[in-house]
Amino acid sequence: MRSILFLTVGLIILLNSVSFAGSYYGDTETEFFLKAKEFAFERKWEQARARLEEYLNRYPSGQFEAEAYYWLARSLNQLSDEVKQADDMVRLKERAIENLNSLFERHPDSIWQDDAKVLRIKIASALALLGRTQYKKYIEEVVSDQDGGDPDLLMAALEALTDLEPEAALPLIEDVLNTQDDAAIRKQALFLLGAYHGQAGLSILHRVETSDPDESVRKEAALWQKQIEMESIPVQLNYYGYTARLKKDRHLIQEGTLHVYDFPALRSPGSKKVEKEIKKLFNGKLSDVKFTMGLIGGIESQRILRSQGLSLHVTHNLRGFKVEIPEDAIKKDYFRVQGTVSFFDTYRNKEHLKDFAVNEDHGQLMAMRYGEDVAILVLQFESLEEPLDVSEEPVYHTKFTNVFGALVHSSRQSWNPEEMLGAVQGSVVEYGRAKAEIPGKEGKWILIGDIQLHSKEHLFIGRGAVLYDPKQNVVAEASEIIVPSDAPEKYEIKNK
Repeated sequence: MRSILFLTVGLIILLNSVSFAGSYYGDTETEFFLKAKEFAFERKWEQARARLEEYLNRYPSGQFEAEAYYWLARSLNQLSDEVKQADDMVRLKERAIENLNSLFERHPDSIWQDDAKVLRIKIASALALLGRTQYKKYIEEVVSDQDGGDPDLLMAALEALTDLEPEAALPLIEDVLNTQDDAAIRKQALFLLGAYHGQAGLSILHRVETSDPDESVRKEAALWQKQIEMESIPVQLNYYGYTARLKKDRHLIQEGTLHVYDFPALRSPGSKKVEKEIKKLFNGKLSDVKFTMGLIGGIESQRILRSQGLSLHVTHNLRGFKVEIPEDAIKKDYFRVQGTVSFFDTYRNKEHLKDFAVNEDHGQLMAMRYGEDVAILVLQFESLEEPLDVSEEPVYHTKFTNVFGALVHSSRQSWNPEEMLGAVQGSVVEYGRAKAEIPGKEGKWILIGDIQLHSKEHLFIGRGAVLYDPKQNVVAEASEIIVPSDAPEKYEIKNK
């Protein structure tokens, strides 16, 4: 009897739940819109675009119209970053802004207004960088209303303006630092100042460091100052990661201990040259020595991307060991680079820290072992005043398509969200050791070196680089080569 009672109660609950679900999903409009959002959440942008456009046609003035305009704009903008032709990119971004404008006009009180305004700023910035300067008006409107506007929207506008006209943005960023009460907003302003303005922002950073009322903001300003000042020194830390096997003389590398060895300072080495020296150091007792990390240099030459006072690090996996070189610990001058290396042993759940110091006469090698498996990190000093040897290409791990019509292969293995966003939306992007395939009038040009993209000028800058013309002839080899993305034949050579 009790079982029948429980079954009856359960059936009633089930029927009620089915009835409730039917009242919610039985609405055809609701079902149709939720499926469109599901496509967007799954990043199936083409399906989301088609479904949202059909929703807006099928349900004019529907209950989800404002949100549909927003997600349709998001989908179009995401699709624009996947196309190969610049004209198609512009067309999709312009359609995205049209849908956002429809949201503003038809739903002035919608809760989607704030998100839509930030999205319009980002798309307008990208269009302006692509030559559609009429869209700058959306950025200028927000900046001119900075006293009464939303702080988050203001920061998005200032970031966009920094991409377009850094000189015009600089005094506005300084004004935010002087007038905004919210310490978090001031830290965002410091990010723009440090990441984009470099030497031009040093005096402002110094003032903030000495006079801002918030200690965390003062510390942030000091960190940016240190990073910018370090960047002006033309040296960098090159590092190479390898895995190997040790089958004999295991006492050579004691298990569970981070070992440090003297290593030759190699002039402009490639991974094969480093590998040869590793085998020589261990007297042939290592087998299966394999180069596994392609990121060479750039740790301290990249500005530290900070958000809310946190440093962002690059971590690499070497067969059970996680290797990291914290940017905060790096110090350098014209003659040496020093810092700290972290080897995290995942087998024993233990971190090992070692200080390092390398110069033009002295490199270092660090190694850890578990069983027969060995993880190796080689550290080298590199002066940027002379060209690097680019005869040997690194391992490329990341491919960026449609970078102003070019294809960029980067040797970097790890990217933080801010960098990925910048790679898509148009800030200064550090690709590390990379190869850029740049279409020109007569064919494809190839730039190999430590490559940086300056979006606002449509320029690739290769340091320690070599440039090949469409016939695969070397036309330039220098410590700095500047290549316009739309006219690679107009390259410039600096510091031959």
